[in-house]
Amino acid sequence: MGRPASTAKWRRALDWTLLSLGGVVVAVFMLGFDAGEKAATEIRAFLFGLSPWVFLLITPITFGVIRYLTLRYAPFAGGSGIPQVLGVIRSTRRTRDYAGNFLLSPLKSLFKGVAVVTAMAAGGTVGREGPAIQIGASLMSAWCARWVPRMRVSPRMIVTAGAATGLAAAFSTPVAAVLYAFEDLSAGRKLRSHGFLLLPILVSFLCVWALGHHVPFFALEQVGETWPPLWAGIGVTVLCGLVAGVMGWAMVIGLPRLLPVTRTPLEGAFLAAAIGLVLAIFGIWTAGLSMGSGNDTSAALLNAAGEFDQTTSVGLIKTLSMTLTFASGIPAGILTPSLAAGAGFGNDFAVFFALETHRQALVAIGMAAFMSGVIRAPVTCAVLIAELTGLYGLLTHFLVAALLGTGAASLIMRESLYEVLFKRLLDPLANIKIEQTKK
Repeated sequence: MGRPASTAKWRRALDWTLLSLGGVVVAVFMLGFDAGEKAATEIRAFLFGLSPWVFLLITPITFGVIRYLTLRYAPFAGGSGIPQVLGVIRSTRRTRDYAGNFLLSPLKSLFKGVAVVTAMAAGGTVGREGPAIQIGASLMSAWCARWVPRMRVSPRMIVTAGAATGLAAAFSTPVAAVLYAFEDLSAGRKLRSHGFLLLPILVSFLCVWALGHHVPFFALEQVGETWPPLWAGIGVTVLCGLVAGVMGWAMVIGLPRLLPVTRTPLEGAFLAAAIGLVLAIFGIWTAGLSMGSGNDTSAALLNAAGEFDQTTSVGLIKTLSMTLTFASGIPAGILTPSLAAGAGFGNDFAVFFALETHRQALVAIGMAAFMSGVIRAPVTCAVLIAELTGLYGLLTHFLVAALLGTGAASLIMRESLYEVLFKRLLDPLANIKIEQTKK
């Protein structure tokens, strides 16, 4: 009797060890993803230094090629990646297996990572953290299916854990990743086996910390006065929430109505190339400020280190370029560009009302409000900004800002753009399931 119990105990220990290694796999991939972003930023800066006009050729061609390859070989790799994860987690049992196969393919996720880095180098307003969520879910699902098949954990839990692990590794924010898993990805469902969810997230974060010589995502050189006036904080949050709501509406409702319908990969490529040309012109006009993920812009605004033209709005520039990049349909995240947009509006508000001593706090509050207006997960956003900046003394401000930002965005569009997009995925997946059954 003792031997079978002992064997079961050792198998359970092996399963949990293999599960931890899944977090390591995600972490290593994200470290490579981070290195790719840094290389893309350097390449873009080098090309821009040679001549900004080269992007009139580079950006359209790159966007067109990426869009063609995406539509031709990996149609569900387009966009941010969060709707794809939600499509698997919240789909019915009847379609979940097919949703997982189509939306969370590891090979197609690898293509997504390469496409995101390439688009960054070509001048697109592209973030990697949204794609990191889809890639993390794909890698964790494939790893568990191959190496941990005996664990009695639902596929929904595996996908949720992988997505949160990807976010934790990309941002180096384990607490916010756990909160995001419960607040948004699980959609209020009761999740069992909490240890399963926490273990790969923590292992992934520790791996990134150890291998990447971890420093805060936005390292602040100094922390200024941290308590802005109440009216200023409310003003920034409402502004950011309303703009985030308008941006979401434009991405999923407004622009799809205006842009021509594409029926073939080639038509989609031409449309993406046309949008890429507009983005290149916009990038040249803004001296490159509209290009890239926006991480460097957010860091500069938080430290008041950048030389920004105060007659132009950094927040508006990033919002417009982010919306156009998303409309092209190429693989592109919007989380870090959203942080840059919120930081820009916070900076604009501080400059307009001469609140120089409160600029850092207003920039950070704007980041929390804008991002929450996009993803509608206020608790996650508040903790995320605190972890990214180290401004834990402003956590209450961040939470209030995120709540107000969510409310203001809801006045424009009741559901987040991710909710709208993932619901649009379900009908095609149901049709795929029916076709597969007929065969």
